[in-house]
Amino acid sequence: MENNVRFIKSRDNRVFTGILGGLAAYLGLSPRLLRVCFFLIVLTFNWMAVIYFILMFVMPEENESYEEAGSFISNLNLPTPVKTVLSRFWSSWTEMCSVLFKD
Repeated sequence: MENNVRFIKSRDNRVFTGILGGLAAYLGLSPRLLRVCFFLIVLTFNWMAVIYFILMFVMPEENESYEEAGSFISNLNLPTPVKTVLSRFWSSWTEMCSVLFKD
């Protein structure tokens, strides 16, 4: 039987960015258990926070079109892989700012 769950950020099961919610769905684990384990791992191995930070920008969103993330990026004369990375960065950055600075 084929598993249709992809390794993507969750839009529904999120506390901060949806990375651990998406990872929990991918692995078939409880998101709460995964968050507690990840917190303990970060306390032990600080470099895991860097991996989480990197995943914030490169892990795709659920049902996300990266061309819509920033129309100015799609109009740039750059190779497609560079546009994709910049669009992912822009969408993650704007989402993080909206979470941190919401009213």
